[in-house]
Amino acid sequence: MGGSILLLSTFAFVVSRSLLQKYKKVMGIKNNFRTFATIMTPRAITATLTAAVTVVLAACEAGEDAQRTVVCVPVYGQSLALGEEAVRLTDLDMLATAADGRIVTERLDHNHGYYDPDETKAVVKRLLRCDRRSFELSAYAMALDLTALLGRDTLVCTFARGQGATPYAGISRGTPPYRQLLRAIGQACRESRRRRWRFVVPAVCWMHGETDMERRTPGDYRQSLRQFAADINADVKAITGQEEPVSIVCYQTCQLTMAHHFVPTAYDCPELRVPQAQMLQLRDDPLFWASTPVYPFTFAHEGIHLSAEGQQQVGHYAARAVTAIVRGEQRQRGLLPTGVSRTDSTVTVTLSVPCPPLVADSVSVAPARCLGFSVISPEGRDIARTATISGNSVVIGIDSRAQHRQGPLSVRYAVCGEADTTGPERGPRGNLHDSAPDALPNWCHMFSLTTDE
Repeated sequence: MGGSILLLSTFAFVVSRSLLQKYKKVMGIKNNFRTFATIMTPRAITATLTAAVTVVLAACEAGEDAQRTVVCVPVYGQSLALGEEAVRLTDLDMLATAADGRIVTERLDHNHGYYDPDETKAVVKRLLRCDRRSFELSAYAMALDLTALLGRDTLVCTFARGQGATPYAGISRGTPPYRQLLRAIGQACRESRRRRWRFVVPAVCWMHGETDMERRTPGDYRQSLRQFAADINADVKAITGQEEPVSIVCYQTCQLTMAHHFVPTAYDCPELRVPQAQMLQLRDDPLFWASTPVYPFTFAHEGIHLSAEGQQQVGHYAARAVTAIVRGEQRQRGLLPTGVSRTDSTVTVTLSVPCPPLVADSVSVAPARCLGFSVISPEGRDIARTATISGNSVVIGIDSRAQHRQGPLSVRYAVCGEADTTGPERGPRGNLHDSAPDALPNWCHMFSLTTDE
């Protein structure tokens, strides 16, 4: 026992000294006792001793619990993945002890919440427990749910990576954010192998698209999603050696009204390309699993970023998808359109409904005109007048007297809202969801189809 205490004390001293030198180098601080006293606060000293205990205990436990499995599910994308503006609700100390300590970081420790794009600064922040700009992440709610849904021999490793205000080209394969994502996965994999634990990455949660939407980035965003899925599968499998595919748990970005040039009745609506691409991948690609569109959730200041509560909601939906992936269940595509037909006075949209019946909900989301449906004529007029649920379809009454040029009509859902606002009160939204249990209904994805499809 005395030897262990001596070892811990020695390690704490070494870490403290190393910490001070690294902090001075990064922050440009001169060497004096006052600076040391400022840095080595009681909280920082406690963190250092905790780090020492963690390392020693990990060394003692190496080789034990050989049957444990580490399920690694990173969250990747831009500022919404990183929780920007979401005032943190999750207590990080609680997260460290929740589920018998089975929620871990990429280091397989419990020092959550100290991310920085500069990895050296991230180390300093973690050791000093400097949690400024430590936001609420969807990863936290997801991990808490997963530990309750998966076996007690399973650890959930999760973390967020990416870069804010960045189009797809800036986070694709070979970029600094992408390399940082792979390094984190590699670190978790190596630490798991050191302990002789099984390590697998069943999915990556995708939270990206706002910048490409707002900038009307040229190119095919759907092809970008396909390319990311192919790249991350190749690279993760090279790290882990796993045979299981890496699924993409994809949310749907819906902040159309934050784009400066958005016109909801424009027949050609460039801002729709990103959410449309996400919807089509969920519908057609077996690697893509639905979490949720974000329009039913609250946003910070009704702006571009999800609130803390919104982040938690996305995390709950992501956990449901990841659980189904791990258990080998049927792919979750979400509530999506499968077809559209037209008569002189109606347009009928047929939907794939995971848990019938359909529900028109004007409580969770403020009432939207025609439940959120619009029918845009080629000259740019919305001729939808009514919307009625009929089984797994919605029948939209249109103005048959309206004169418009010949050509297909553009049938849309949730393409509405006040300029420069987001969220369930005034932003782009619709009132349609299914009857899935556990307070997690599948909200209909935003979409645009034409009447000749």
